[in-house]
Amino acid sequence: MITKKEIAILKEMRGNARINLVELSNKVGLPVSTVAYKIKKLERGVIKKYVSLMDFSKLGFNIKVICLITPRVEQKSEIISFLLSNKQVNSIYKIDNRYDYLIECIFKTMGDLELFGDQLDNFVTEKEEHFVVENIKTERFLPL
Repeated sequence: MITKKEIAILKEMRGNARINLVELSNKVGLPVSTVAYKIKKLERGVIKKYVSLMDFSKLGFNIKVICLITPRVEQKSEIISFLLSNKQVNSIYKIDNRYDYLIECIFKTMGDLELFGDQLDNFVTEKEEHFVVENIKTERFLPL
């Protein structure tokens, strides 16, 4: 079971995973050694990894597309291999209802998107694309 203090630690780390132990200790009201111990404990199950959230547009990748897809029945394993190996695919989710997968893709040019779409068409029976025009909230969920 996660304690209220551990949730407080997670909340602070969610906002800044690079926060130093002393500052974190001051914010949550625990000794540095206790904070370090609790973080190690959380890293054994709750914290999966530390990542950087990037503004891809500042790297020249201005096109973000969400695709909903249904693969051909005989090509389910092939499409997963294709998606996992494709550098433009940022996230893959198995979903329910009309489509089987939701994928988030990042592109530099419309030509890159068209090429990816043409390759994807070889694996799917249905595809729906949505351009992300504004990122309103990302990676903020934390149950209280």
